[in-house]
Amino acid sequence: MRFRGIGRVYPERAGLRFNTVTWGEPGRMISVSCDCSQIYAVIDRADVNDVDSAHHSIEHVAHAVVSAAGFLFGCSYSTEIAQVINDSDQTCFYGVQDLDVAFKESNEQLTQKFNELTELVRKDIYLRFAISDYTTAITDHVGGPMLCYRALESLAKSLGNTGIDDTDWRPMHKALGTTKDTIVNMVGQYAAPVRHGNWIEVGSDRDQRRAMLLFTRDVLAKYIEYSRNMAES
Repeated sequence: MRFRGIGRVYPERAGLRFNTVTWGEPGRMISVSCDCSQIYAVIDRADVNDVDSAHHSIEHVAHAVVSAAGFLFGCSYSTEIAQVINDSDQTCFYGVQDLDVAFKESNEQLTQKFNELTELVRKDIYLRFAISDYTTAITDHVGGPMLCYRALESLAKSLGNTGIDDTDWRPMHKALGTTKDTIVNMVGQYAAPVRHGNWIEVGSDRDQRRAMLLFTRDVLAKYIEYSRNMAES
C-alpha cells in the first residue's frame, strides 16, 4: 500500500536540505526528501498495509538518511515523523506519548510522584539514567529493547554493585522480585542482537514492544518504591 509521511529534523535551527533519496523500486519503494528541516516521505510496499508499520518504516529510513547527512556535516540530528496519510487522505498523528504505559492516576497524585521522583533522580545516578533510557525507548522502535535492558542493568548495578565490571543481578531479584528468566524472556532476547551490533536479527512486533515497555516500567516503579522505603527506614 501507499502512505505518505510528514515530519521534521531536529534541531530545526541547524537547517537541513537534501533532494529525494529513494530506496527500492516501484511497488517496493520508500523515498525521503528534506527542505528547511521538514521531512516528506512516500512508502509504497505490498508488505506494509497499516499506518503503524508505515510510520515505523518511514521513520527508520528517514533517520538513516538524515544520519548519513549528519555524519558528513558533523551534526547530531534526530528525526520525527509526526503524520502518516493513507491513499484515502486519512491522517494518523504520532506524538511522543504512549498512553498504554502512562500511569493512570489523578493530576494531584502524579504531581506528588513527580516531586518525589525528581528528588530521587537527583540523588541516584543509576535511576537517573535508567529513566532516561526507558523514556527514550518509548519512541525508539529499533533500539528500544537495548535501552530497556540497559535501564534494568542500571538498577541491577545500583543494587548489586560489587566494584567489579560484572553486575550481580541477584540483589535486584531479591529486592524487586525479578528473575533472570523473566528478564531474558521479556527484554533480554530482543536486546541481545542490538547490544552486540547484530542488526540482521533485530526484530520485535508491536505487542512484544508494548509488553517490554510495561515490564520495564513496572520494575522501575518497584525500584522507586524500594528506594523510598529504604530512605524512610
